[in-house]
Amino acid sequence: MRRVVVLSVFAFLAATGGAFADQHSPGQWVKQGDFAQMNVFCRQVWRCTPGVDVLHPGGTRIVTTPDEGTNGTCSADGGAADSCNICVTGPPSDPCEYWQENE
Repeated sequence: MRRVVVLSVFAFLAATGGAFADQHSPGQWVKQGDFAQMNVFCRQVWRCTPGVDVLHPGGTRIVTTPDEGTNGTCSADGGAADSCNICVTGPPSDPCEYWQENE
């Protein structure tokens, strides 16, 4: 009986294919590369990632919210007073999401 249930679940998932493709899940903003200094201000680029390993069927791909940048304030962080060693900024306010699409 248990085997029939498991096989039925797999058959359902195979038959529906992209049925869950439009379901967006929350991701995680991650700093992408070094920040750019602009006088006393700075700009940090952020990449949206799922934050976890995502298994998906062949013929599909994982899509994320496009990269975004945020502006911040330079901090010397113990260096010369006019240096910019840390960009004090947070992640974008827009939500980071990922979802599955058919290729």
